[in-house]
Amino acid sequence: MRLGVCDKKGNDWIGFIENIDNHIFSHVELYVNNVDKDSFIFQNTYLDAVLDAATKKEVSLSLHCLMGINLGEKIGRIRNASIEILSDVVKAAEHLGALWVTTHMGTAGLLNSDKKKESRLQFVSDAIYKIASQNNCCIGIENAFCVPDNVRPVKLGDKPKEIEFLLSNLESRKNVGLVLDFGHAKINLDSFNSYCNRLLNKIIAVHFHWNNGECDSHLPFTSNEFDEFAKYIPAFNQLLSNNIPILVECNNMEDSLVTAFSIKQILEDKHEQG
Repeated sequence: MRLGVCDKKGNDWIGFIENIDNHIFSHVELYVNNVDKDSFIFQNTYLDAVLDAATKKEVSLSLHCLMGINLGEKIGRIRNASIEILSDVVKAAEHLGALWVTTHMGTAGLLNSDKKKESRLQFVSDAIYKIASQNNCCIGIENAFCVPDNVRPVKLGDKPKEIEFLLSNLESRKNVGLVLDFGHAKINLDSFNSYCNRLLNKIIAVHFHWNNGECDSHLPFTSNEFDEFAKYIPAFNQLLSNNIPILVECNNMEDSLVTAFSIKQILEDKHEQG
């Protein structure tokens, strides 16, 4: 099993890498929290130091783009700013030799209709196609969690059919895939198994954290949740058979270590039995 860990703060990439336990985690996903032109992530000397730290720890890397971008924004000038940010992050990832860049898609405003969301998803598709065509690094589209009907703004990519539509549009780009967020899929729709059944060959990584099915709280996963987790084991067995990395994405390293131990315990036991 390939386990990784996500940096949710993005303040000190080198320090984060140096402090992980690489006997447990073989991959690190670094969060991009500053996309100003003078940000450290766009300075090659800093990126070289990050790569040196990762090489010494013998871990692979990916980047998680700033969560505030909106590739589905209807106003072109605002949307283009998001495209520029993602493009710059992808270039930084290529300098690092990162395996992929994870990105959220954004929102669709106030009206929750399939027709409106499809038009916004087309904006996302066009943006990612453009960036993927100009770079070699893989772009991992992350599924959003589904908000209740009375909550706005509406998130793009919160249902399997929307991710399926998007990836179908991007079929010709081999450097685009899905970063499947387990915690997001668990909220409201409980759609994780559906994602795996419909898009297994598009999944490049899994973000793993726990919640109560209502709030994106990024809780640790412990043995107390094993009974509820049982219904997801067949899907995870498929992911393990495809050697898909599972990246723990909790709020702190203590919770991440607890989660890593628990997921390793239950999945390795069940995978071997299967």
